[in-house]
Amino acid sequence: MHVHVALTVAPVVLSLRTRYRQEMNCQIVKDSIHTRPGWAMTYALGLEDALVGFGTVAIAGPWTGKPTILEFYMDIEEPFRGRGLGPYLVQELKRQAYDVGAIPAARCNRENRPSRKALQKAGFIPYAHILTGAIDGILGASTG
Repeated sequence: MHVHVALTVAPVVLSLRTRYRQEMNCQIVKDSIHTRPGWAMTYALGLEDALVGFGTVAIAGPWTGKPTILEFYMDIEEPFRGRGLGPYLVQELKRQAYDVGAIPAARCNRENRPSRKALQKAGFIPYAHILTGAIDGILGASTG
């Protein structure tokens, strides 16, 4: 099995990004960086001759000239999941972040067990959870 990660341009992985948004019923965080020249490095994950996943590292825009924490996301096509490709892609994206002098960071929905496991296998450690809710008496929350 020949697995490879290569720098590419956003249009190459557009079909994967579109499918990901549909599958997750969401907008990809910071997706607009793909339309801004020089703001992101996009990587394609290949297995043999098939495009099976992608990842993006934010490198410019608001992050220029500042101590930067780079964010990235990844998606693996359904038929190729469960083969260790996610952690491989994450490790490669982390390497790219370090190569440009940045500190890699990642986040995922805590209910998304495959993504959480891929991040952990690639060396990330969970450290926070985003909580949502209302506190009685604040911002119109119910008091009863």
